[in-house]
Amino acid sequence: MLLDCVPAREALGLAERTVLHSGPPLAWERACSPVQTAILCAIRYEGWARDDAGAARLVESGAVKLAPCHHSGAAGPMTGMVTASMPVFVVENRPRGNRAFATINEGLGKVLRFGANDESVVTRLRWLAAEIGPLLGAALRAAGGLDLRALMAQALRMGDEMHQRNVAASSLFARALMPHLARTAPDTAALARLADFIGGNDQFFLNLAMAAAKVAPDPCLDVAGTTMVATMARTGTDFGIRVAGLGPRWFTAPVNTPEGLYFAP
Repeated sequence: MLLDCVPAREALGLAERTVLHSGPPLAWERACSPVQTAILCAIRYEGWARDDAGAARLVESGAVKLAPCHHSGAAGPMTGMVTASMPVFVVENRPRGNRAFATINEGLGKVLRFGANDESVVTRLRWLAAEIGPLLGAALRAAGGLDLRALMAQALRMGDEMHQRNVAASSLFARALMPHLARTAPDTAALARLADFIGGNDQFFLNLAMAAAKVAPDPCLDVAGTTMVATMARTGTDFGIRVAGLGPRWFTAPVNTPEGLYFAP
């Protein structure tokens, strides 16, 4: 069940000067370029540093802590950045009582999850925190939550695969939430901006699908002796798994470059 959208400091209890990233634990010096630039951008977004050089010094000195999303119950696409003021969706596994979290999908183009780093990225992140997150949170609370499993089941029958194709799921989400948004939005201009944002972002549902995919198997991490793989995640450097019966321990290996057909330079 999708319950709310609130800042990560509230939902996860995420400490200030902490940046969560995708995949298993990763030292700064081993991070690939897109992950490093996304970390620097996240630090500038939070106002902890004015420029990339200052942000890098904070990481290198340990003044800013890096940690995997999975260690805080979160899941993030690509670079996976989460910091304290970023709004996150709250997804609950009601039979087990555990929760998982994911940021709002930024869309395509220059976005933090792809390692984009300019001021347009920071501006969009601040807009999501100041306007979009509160609008979504108010509507979700008014709705009493949304059943993600039902939305995903219908979207799969309509051709989605919950990763690269999320057109149906994003549309179904908007249809389910729009009446509550219309009743709770403080003004029509803000509602129109949110509707344009969701309607123009076919990948909107991706982050919700990731949170749903995390919240379901996480309770298995407490079951001794089971060999179920409960986590699979990667950075641009390492791929890692966690086996349910072994709890939080990671097993990692270097990621490989995919062999495929690419566009000519």
